[in-house]
Amino acid sequence: MKNKYLLLLSSVLFDLLAAIFSFVIAIKTVGDSFFLNGKNLFYFTLFVWPALLVLSFYFFRIYSVLWRFSNIYDSLRIFVATAVAVSATFISQMAVFNNSYAFDVVFVCYLLLCLITLVFRFFIRTVLIRRGEDTKNNNSSPSNLAGNIMIIGAGSGASMISKELSRNKQHNNCKIRCGIDDNKKKKG
Repeated sequence: MKNKYLLLLSSVLFDLLAAIFSFVIAIKTVGDSFFLNGKNLFYFTLFVWPALLVLSFYFFRIYSVLWRFSNIYDSLRIFVATAVAVSATFISQMAVFNNSYAFDVVFVCYLLLCLITLVFRFFIRTVLIRRGEDTKNNNSSPSNLAGNIMIIGAGSGASMISKELSRNKQHNNCKIRCGIDDNKKKKG
């Protein structure tokens, strides 16, 4: 449980720093001065943009995703959540200052932040979680789970369980025979 909160806190802090970094690098890449549109707009954006990004990530449940079981749709949510944060930042800049940064600064900031965020999540998935699994599996005894398995419920949780059972070498004696669900649209 402690690791879960530590991972959440590190993700939020990383996203805040990544937002600031992407904003500063976007301005430098495009070649604008930091204060081209005024000091107040720069400082306002420097504080509002990371806050709106974290709120958007929270709203789109980026922080509640189990990155160990993530898929392409979770990655697409990062693009959408970042786009919402960029739009909210633009709207807040226009509402307060009636001025905003150029489109190329905003676009570079968006792309850079999406890239940084995806790389960080990929790092969490491949390095930290896999390393923890390897040490946990080396210290544990072999599984007693064997035979045919029926999964009750055929939603995303059942999909994660089936992937885990097929991926984990400790469960080689298990075969998923069926998944049942009360939703008649789920057949296969």
